[in-house]
Amino acid sequence: MKLRAPQTPEQFREQLQRLFPGFVFDAEEEEFTYHTVLMDFTTFFGRHMSEFTEKQLKELAGIVNLAAESSGALANAFDTCFFEALRRPPAAKALRPFLSAKARNLSHA
Repeated sequence: MKLRAPQTPEQFREQLQRLFPGFVFDAEEEEFTYHTVLMDFTTFFGRHMSEFTEKQLKELAGIVNLAAESSGALANAFDTCFFEALRRPPAAKALRPFLSAKARNLSHA
């Protein structure tokens, strides 16, 4: 099945939760946007990245790559919430091999 960019924050949350079952986002306590989902996920990613399989990292990189190629709210959320985390060595090392050239450039990973 071809990976597709999520069209709504709800789809984005579901996509991340399928890929990372331990990730929980409680929309009742926060505004439901790509940014709020990604802020919570970025914290989760930083805490658990050493536990992720190569398959999970590749699929996450696929989502990151789609966001890097797009425009709009999803791309902006990755730019302002997630790419900052990828500038740190552990995160960059984990995802860099699977990122597209554009995603590596945007994230400086």
